[in-house]
Amino acid sequence: MGKPVRWILQRVAGGLGYNVSRRVPAGSVAKVMSFLRPMDAGIPLIRIGAERDGGYLIPDDLEGIHTCLSPGVAASATFELDLERRGIASLLADASVKEPPEGSRHMTFDRKFIGIETKSDTMTLERWMKDRLPSDAGDLILQMDIEGAEWPVLANVSDDGLRRFRIIVIELHGLESIAEPFAWRVMNEVLGRLASRFVCVHLHPNNNERVVRVGKFSIPTCMEATFLRRDRVRTISSRTDFPHAHDRDNVSNKRSIVLPKSWYQ
Repeated sequence: MGKPVRWILQRVAGGLGYNVSRRVPAGSVAKVMSFLRPMDAGIPLIRIGAERDGGYLIPDDLEGIHTCLSPGVAASATFELDLERRGIASLLADASVKEPPEGSRHMTFDRKFIGIETKSDTMTLERWMKDRLPSDAGDLILQMDIEGAEWPVLANVSDDGLRRFRIIVIELHGLESIAEPFAWRVMNEVLGRLASRFVCVHLHPNNNERVVRVGKFSIPTCMEATFLRRDRVRTISSRTDFPHAHDRDNVSNKRSIVLPKSWYQ
């Protein structure tokens, strides 16, 4: 008896550097996508940080925010410096660099990764908050770009830890795996939990990455997502202004990626 077709496809695809795996139903993919459907929360969005990579759209609701926690240090810290001009301090953390970039070296910097346990070169998000912030610190911002580690970090943070953040800005990686059973389960749990406590107010594909076809859906493989805690929402309505007037391409040498309509319609 010959080899099953699936086995043959897996062997051929594997030789070409691809993986053939079982996929979850289209309805399950749509469910996870719905957690990231951008909504208008009744608060204008402003751009904080650079015109290109390193700048993000967030709600203009910064009064009373105590500190920004920013794991993942890039070549510049324009987001954190922009917040500083508005009276908001920042904490930086990254074990892959020796020091923060020029212009931000006065900021508090921990040469550690943010992860799911505290050990030699890693600490949890809540351990970081406990060590560096007073117990009576007000609302916080989380701005996180940690190359895929965002999924276990967010799965590991407690409800009390999440509630401390008024605004969360995350670069979400690996979205091309949204239909793979294991990845789908992680994304469903993490994004579903976020959606119960926050509203996604903006979604922007990173044009340094690509768009893949997963069944009937166009999936940008990496996107910047902005969330606002639900108690700060003033009104709620669908958002269709994509790209937003303040959106900018992350890099100038690649074509723009407009958020596919299936993410907001």
